[in-house]
Amino acid sequence: MKKPSEGTRLQKFMSQAGIASRRHAEEMITRGEVRVNGQVVTELGTRIDPARDKVTVSGKRAIAERHVYFLLNKPRGCVTTRSDPEKRKTVMDFLNVDERIYPIGRLDFNTEGVLLLTNDGALANGLMHPKREVKKTYHVKVHGLFTPDDLVKLKEGITLDDGIKTAPAEVMLVARGTSDRNGWLQITIHEGRNRQVHRMMEAIGHEVLRLERVSYAGLTTEGVAPGKFRPLLPPELAKLRRAAGVAQGVPERAGKKARAEQAIPERGRSERAKSERTRPERGRTERPREHGRFEAPNTERPRPERARPERRPERSKPGRRR
Repeated sequence: MKKPSEGTRLQKFMSQAGIASRRHAEEMITRGEVRVNGQVVTELGTRIDPARDKVTVSGKRAIAERHVYFLLNKPRGCVTTRSDPEKRKTVMDFLNVDERIYPIGRLDFNTEGVLLLTNDGALANGLMHPKREVKKTYHVKVHGLFTPDDLVKLKEGITLDDGIKTAPAEVMLVARGTSDRNGWLQITIHEGRNRQVHRMMEAIGHEVLRLERVSYAGLTTEGVAPGKFRPLLPPELAKLRRAAGVAQGVPERAGKKARAEQAIPERGRSERAKSERTRPERGRTERPREHGRFEAPNTERPRPERARPERRPERSKPGRRR
């Protein structure tokens, strides 16, 4: 094990190894389920050297894996978990990968659509953290008529059955519906409460017949059939990292500090350039700045001279002779 200021935090290593998220890893450490070099470790500040120290969790060796990222078009009729005690089909049955990955968030048994899976605990935690307000868009099918009052309640936030009021949602009526026809609504939320969309519809008197998540942080299932998956592309991963406040595993607060330090000299250069523009050299005539450069002085106009080599004799003005 390493000194307190060196090495990798144990819970971070467990997250990178795909054992659990950092929060869950901390719980496992405090419960005494983690050993480092054969010794039980319960202190959360413990740091290790992944290249030398041997970490075991519940008797199994933990080895850091390369991070992988997948998008699954979750079909209906499966649970969002790695394993199910009731032996129901899980989302893992649709992915054939070697790494130990886990879902980012959950979709209900009969909810379909975008589901991200990874072994990058930092990214998963960032995307699921309430303060990040990552947007999720759903298409919800209900029976009956949506009234204008229903839409207003959803837009302003609605009180659920547990007394908690939801944050304002973005809603768009896809099909209004009638008393004997189903209606479709597009709703975008950034919270992640249990069965939230179902409960929001129930609060305005509608039963959900079908629910599909069509977008998560801007990623969609376009080109991915139900039950199929694909790896994320680098631009998509970069977009998720920005949404999660994580850049290549570095928290956003570090990035902000770096950007702030870089912004100071930029402002300094800007002020110096501004002062130079307002104080042109004597004898120079410069045109306005274009595309970040000064144009050359206008040589078509004569420059003012400080002194002339010869002075012509003054002529007496008419009418002044005596």
